[in-house]
Amino acid sequence: MNRRLLLFGLFLILVLELLRPFSLRLMPGVSYKNLALYLLLIFLGLRAATSPQGMRFRDLDVHAVFLAFLLYVFISWAVLAALDPTYNSWRGFVAMKGQWLDYYLLLLIYRYGIDSLEDALWLLKACTLTLLLITVPIFMDYVNLPNLAFFGTHKGRAEGLMSEANIYGAFLVFFLPIAFAVLVNRRPRPGWFWKLTLVLCVFMLLATGSRGAYVAAIVGPIAATWYLRRYVNARAIFRIGGQSLLALAILGALAVVIFDLWFIVERLFAIDPQSSAGRIDIWSAALRVMLEWPMSFVVGYGWNAFGESGLWKSAHSEYINALYELGVIGLLLLVVLFAVVIGRSRAALRSMPPELGRLQIAHIYAMVAVMVDVVFVQVQSFWPLFWIYAGLMMCVQAHCNEAVAGKESAEPVAEPPAPDESYRLPGASAFRG
Repeated sequence: MNRRLLLFGLFLILVLELLRPFSLRLMPGVSYKNLALYLLLIFLGLRAATSPQGMRFRDLDVHAVFLAFLLYVFISWAVLAALDPTYNSWRGFVAMKGQWLDYYLLLLIYRYGIDSLEDALWLLKACTLTLLLITVPIFMDYVNLPNLAFFGTHKGRAEGLMSEANIYGAFLVFFLPIAFAVLVNRRPRPGWFWKLTLVLCVFMLLATGSRGAYVAAIVGPIAATWYLRRYVNARAIFRIGGQSLLALAILGALAVVIFDLWFIVERLFAIDPQSSAGRIDIWSAALRVMLEWPMSFVVGYGWNAFGESGLWKSAHSEYINALYELGVIGLLLLVVLFAVVIGRSRAALRSMPPELGRLQIAHIYAMVAVMVDVVFVQVQSFWPLFWIYAGLMMCVQAHCNEAVAGKESAEPVAEPPAPDESYRLPGASAFRG
């Protein structure tokens, strides 16, 4: 079977696991996702072992930082398990395996599981169009046309594919730039249906009521435009951004009036003091606990320690959670990991044709927006999709670089031009440099 179909099948399993009515588990602790993931990993290993070329690991900067972060997480877990008898080490181990270890394996599989640029672009388009298609039943369920009971709400806020409004907002902030670039590159040009799904994604972003996602949707593009100032027309970007904000305001006003989404106005302009203070209280409590042992700012309290601390069910910030559990060391490794992945995408723009360059630029906009959004939320259920897209984009970069290198090596070396006899002085030999 074609490898791209196998990888698309794994993607579909991951998406189905996010839907409430589905429980894709073979037995307690064993899911179809894990089975498919590890079978594909074994297949990839056997292919590398039997192939004459083997599997050469490129992108060593990403792998080095990711593996360093994983090693630090493991050491943190092991030390806490050894020193604290009250720590649930098994729960911590399962969380470590199910989160960052699986994220790395997804990155690895989608980076090295594809052999051609054509297959990588096919898989990227198939995953994106699938997520766009799912937006239609999410919208229908949200506005009760009809009520499918697949996708939940909380106080009127759409939880969508991620079963939590803030995480769904983070997903949409990430997904919208990539979906736009995929549709722009699509041949033939996308029809009205796919354009409508993109509008529905914007509507669902508004319906999440996630202030963090709203901030990321504004601050993220501004930061990404500055970061890409050598590769994009900043004036055109800001002009389009202004027009988009105007269209977003009109769409938001219509959504509020037609679908009675007044909670959006309340969350934007009539902020509940208790709601706004909630995150600050959680972060302040975490920092006060860290001040009781100042060394925790360096090394943290240990992997999965926040969940065991009793402070709150989550830190409501990926950065605060990393600081509390892993200290400045772990937080820096996490930030550097994001920076390296983003930096590779920007560096790849130098040798890419426009249609592939648009995808990389969109990916950078998406990743920068997520880095802003995770200041305000933890996005555990969204990270698998994030790292799948990172692996696919790295795969596109690698195959594009190979195509450019092969083209350069195939070009014949030009002969040096013959000396111009008209410039030869009488009695002098021609200059040959």
